Amino acid sequence: MFKSKAETLVVLLVFSVPLSFVNILGMPYGSFPLSWFNIFILLFILSILFNKKKKSIALNGLSLISIIYGLYLCIPILISFDKIDAMQQVLNLVMFIVTIVVVNRKNFSINSKDILQLYCNVTYYISIAVIFQLVYFNFTGIITGQISFYATRVAIGYLFSDVSFLSIYLASGLVIMILTTKRYYFHINFFVIFLACVMTSARTGIVSFIIIYVLFLIVKSINQLNRNPFKYFFFLLMTPTILLFLLFIIKKTRPSDYNLSSGRIESYLSSLQLLKENWAFGVGLGVDSFFINNGQVIPHNIFVQFLVQTGILGFLLLVVILTLITINIYRSNKKYIWIWLLILLGAQFIPDIIHSRFIIVIAIILLSNNFLFSYFGKNADQDSNSTIV
Repeated sequence: MFKSKAETLVVLLVFSVPLSFVNILGMPYGSFPLSWFNIFILLFILSILFNKKKKSIALNGLSLISIIYGLYLCIPILISFDKIDAMQQVLNLVMFIVTIVVVNRKNFSINSKDILQLYCNVTYYISIAVIFQLVYFNFTGIITGQISFYATRVAIGYLFSDVSFLSIYLASGLVIMILTTKRYYFHINFFVIFLACVMTSARTGIVSFIIIYVLFLIVKSINQLNRNPFKYFFFLLMTPTILLFLLFIIKKTRPSDYNLSSGRIESYLSSLQLLKENWAFGVGLGVDSFFINNGQVIPHNIFVQFLVQTGILGFLLLVVILTLITINIYRSNKKYIWIWLLILLGAQFIPDIIHSRFIIVIAIILLSNNFLFSYFGKNADQDSNSTIV
């Protein structure tokens, strides 16, 4: 099924995402920041760089800006309150940047469809583990994996360091099922993944999924307007029903915490106050040091976070990079853009989405031109007239 070294390593990355929050010794990642995911991503990058049959790197717009951004990050590291903490945060940023540089070229192609299906299957297996984790804790009181306790809820995280990461990760599996499986709503895997996403008690994944799903239905209904008006009105009627269902789920899982903001807006505003004296280069990188130095948690929004941490220039470079990635994924196959949009939407409600790891894997899969070649009925090794920016 998977013939090239690159494909095999991407498969290993898919399997290693849920385990990437513990190191190779089975201990917390922060104590020794080297996981199997780090090893596989390094091997993946090297396998492409030292592939003699194909050109290793194509310096297009996205690649050049990513390199500039990587070099620019040296400044937020130098002005950081804690250089070690800053380097730990930069490690995932560097993995993301280098990966984008090496895969963003026309002759990079993997069996994306099968790997996406495998990714979805892994989210299903992790969902089973999440359900077992919660049931086992409720019956025995014994903590397995990552379980966090809050005033109004118990958050189930499997091995993920942030339960919101897990909820978005599972939600991405739901979106893949919608895009690749007929009558997904009757499929047991869909129900299990959705149930596990709710059981995490994190609203980020469910809210992001419902919003993307509603937008998906609206776009689909517009496409069906001329061909099948009945389907058009059916999809439109489903939209408010799904939104009401979302509110019901939130009310049931977070009955005493119904405020969707949960202090995020206040955090954004107070964080932006820090830019008054640090607008150019930000306050510096480092998640823990941000709290120690500024007395507040890192903003739960990718754009506010990196605006405050890396300044105006770093913020603009990141916006351009994410925009170009989105454009290139859309050009490869717009059908799968919904997976990427889900992650970007989720990134507006959680801190440091790059630290989630799965965003790197999804970028690798969706930037592969295999989608484009198969769409035009061409062999994956053939060239294409598409433009990669």
